[in-house]
Amino acid sequence: MESSATPRWATPLALAVLALMAAQLFWRLGEFPGLHGDEAWVGLFALRLKATGLYTPHQMNTYTGVLYGWLTTFAFDRFGLSVWSLRLIGAVANPLAWLVLWATVRRAAGPRAGLVWALLAACSGIVVLKSRVAWEVYALQPLFAALVLAASLRLAEGGGRPWALLLFAASLLGVQNHLIFLSL
Repeated sequence: MESSATPRWATPLALAVLALMAAQLFWRLGEFPGLHGDEAWVGLFALRLKATGLYTPHQMNTYTGVLYGWLTTFAFDRFGLSVWSLRLIGAVANPLAWLVLWATVRRAAGPRAGLVWALLAACSGIVVLKSRVAWEVYALQPLFAALVLAASLRLAEGGGRPWALLLFAASLLGVQNHLIFLSL
């Protein structure tokens, strides 16, 4: 979709912005912001999962699933028990979400639109700060939502079974992770 009027630097610049956004997630990841109450609960839940195994389909309440807590157990196993390792899953998943969203916008509207999306995302306090919080909604839902959007666009363009399966899987995982995903 790149025309002669589209500058060639739009894509590299957008990718550089996304890389800077991803890099900032890791700066003082274990210190800033201070540990949130739900983050502490997820960490305790992950420790309980490590000790007893998977024993419930829910976390703290009936509208949150075990996926994030279960993934956190692997981060704790690999990197030890810390706020940094508690937040690691989201710090990896959110840049993947940004990349999927950027690619989807770029595909639908062109490289300039992709660059504008990346710049707007970089200026968003919600995107930049909440991506650091180890709560299932902030850590995993952006990736599931991005995958739903990308798969939906591909299906609207006549995409086949793999895109339908991706839409189904991302929707299912999103709802299992937190019931709020039904609002999509």
